[in-house]
Amino acid sequence: MDSLKKLKILVVDDMFVMRKIMKNTLSSLGILNILDAQDGQKAIDVLQSETSKELPFDIIISDWNMPLLTGIELLKYCRSHTLFKNIGFIMVTAEIEPHQEQLAKNEGVDLYLKKPINDIDFTDSLMMVCNKRSIKK
Repeated sequence: MDSLKKLKILVVDDMFVMRKIMKNTLSSLGILNILDAQDGQKAIDVLQSETSKELPFDIIISDWNMPLLTGIELLKYCRSHTLFKNIGFIMVTAEIEPHQEQLAKNEGVDLYLKKPINDIDFTDSLMMVCNKRSIKK
């Protein structure tokens, strides 16, 4: 979709294959400004290295279970940090426990998606978060 091409996205997942699949999916939508991180701590490092920009990323797409710093911990960090609190945040996870989804919502996740997700639902999800966060596409 042309409207998504200008997005800058950070993909965070400890599994290389999942990061690659996500990046390929985003690329197929025309999104080319994609960085990735293998865990929440590396994601924070990437966020901090990009702070020279007013809003370093439009959206973070993160798994929940990762070593060093989990997706929920990354979400909490972003929502508590002035520079990162307005970044759209999508949790894409195999975690299906209702209390975990509720926790993520309480912490400010924009969207909680359960794996696997198809390309159509994923595109709709990106559009929904862009509209919710008033991200210019």
